[in-house]
Amino acid sequence: MRSSTRRIRRARGRSERSVLVLVVGVLRPLGVLVVALRRRRPLRLEGLEQPFDVDVLRALQGSRFFEPPVATLLHGPAPVVRKTFLASPYPLGVRDPGTTHDPPRSPSWCAVPRRPPGAPVIDVPWLVVLAVGSAAVGALGGLGGAVFLVPALVVGGVEPIDAAPLGLISVAAGSLAAAPRQLEHGLVHHRLGITLEVAASAAAVVAAVVSSEVSGDLLRVVLAVSAGGAGVAGLLRSEVRNVALPEFAGEPPAEWPGTLGGAYAGPGGVIPYRARNVPQGLVAMVVAGAITGLSGVSAGFVKTPAMRELMYIPVKVAAATTTFTVGITAATSLLVFAGQGRIDVAAGSAVALGGLVGGVIGAAVQERLSPKGVRRALSIVLVVVAVVVLVDP
Repeated sequence: MRSSTRRIRRARGRSERSVLVLVVGVLRPLGVLVVALRRRRPLRLEGLEQPFDVDVLRALQGSRFFEPPVATLLHGPAPVVRKTFLASPYPLGVRDPGTTHDPPRSPSWCAVPRRPPGAPVIDVPWLVVLAVGSAAVGALGGLGGAVFLVPALVVGGVEPIDAAPLGLISVAAGSLAAAPRQLEHGLVHHRLGITLEVAASAAAVVAAVVSSEVSGDLLRVVLAVSAGGAGVAGLLRSEVRNVALPEFAGEPPAEWPGTLGGAYAGPGGVIPYRARNVPQGLVAMVVAGAITGLSGVSAGFVKTPAMRELMYIPVKVAAATTTFTVGITAATSLLVFAGQGRIDVAAGSAVALGGLVGGVIGAAVQERLSPKGVRRALSIVLVVVAVVVLVDP
């Protein structure tokens, strides 16, 4: 009895420390991003004889983001120029809403367009509603809310380059909100999550850096195949891999310290489990991290099925552990996106608010559903997402 009590106390201590690490790991990068964005200053160019390519300047004539007018730069020397950029959201060479033709490609140092300060990519109330719904479903199945939010934003007319960071903010917020309730019920396996997250985060950083060079069509196919394959696999499997055993009737529902196993309270009693095929699981996490960095979705639709099908982790534990890990992956990718100037503070704040509310709702509903129901609902959603991604132009 004393041994079990000490084990419970150690598990609770580890859980509390893990929550603290998650909070710091998610909020600190977001705070750094906000400070960096608030300190951003307009670029000033002074005394240049030929500041930019003439064709590029002609393409920007009439732009409301430049002072003096671009036409001034096309005639005579440029010492009169004192301000070329007024915090312009459109770097030179990127199409301005006021132009009637496509200008040349922008220089590599300013290849990522920026929006006017304070202009959200979509109405804030709708952003909050979308974020609440996507984060709730994401926490319910361990998908991460971005797998729903990003496609919805793109279908609604938001550019993918703007939707990706918003999706990751939703993932980070939903992960943070769902953590306390999932920890309380002993569903999160921290050792397993951190083991897999090392591979996922490394791949996410590399993919985020090269994301601007990847074809959108190729990415769409990768997303559809990954989501559809995971959904079909979940629908085809009917056997129950983890069942309650009478020998574990007195075992507390928690991870077993120092191992990749544990137990959770399921139908019929306490159900033990242990991770298998760890190398294959690490490979799947590399793929999931790459998808996160490229597209802005959390790739929970890869992580949860991989833990469930490859590593024989119960679906509720897999979903809760995935919700814990996707927040770390999202924070890692957001650092890269911030360096590229791709985060809209106003829209991001709305998404963060919705993600926090949705994460709490999803975690509360998850504990009331049966594992079989969660698995089937998750599989159907994955198949639908795959079809939408392929069909949507």
